[in-house]
Amino acid sequence: MKIITEVNCFEIHIKSNFMKQVILILSILALTISCSTNEKQVAGKKILIYTRNSPEGYIHDNIAASVKALEEICSDLGIVTEATDSPYVFTAEKLKEFDGIIFSNSNNQAFTSEDQRLVV
Repeated sequence: MKIITEVNCFEIHIKSNFMKQVILILSILALTISCSTNEKQVAGKKILIYTRNSPEGYIHDNIAASVKALEEICSDLGIVTEATDSPYVFTAEKLKEFDGIIFSNSNNQAFTSEDQRLVV
């Protein structure tokens, strides 16, 4: 009886590892399909990369590098970008041009008026 129990446990362990491998492979396949679908869905979208910092707050040294990296990533995905530090882009009419906004290294005084904050 003891031998049969050990064999059964061994068989269950083998089946368990096999199922883990199958689940892993299916997960990778699903993720790959999902990513390719997402790339098709984002192609042609337009993103605003906003970098304004007030002089009173901390200003990051890497703003130019982060904008460049974001532009490259977006370009690879077929996303059009517009980068600015001008708060005057925050109007209802202008923001209609964009599908999304990235606040890249902006500090907590990214806007010059409450109207700009409210339009987002």
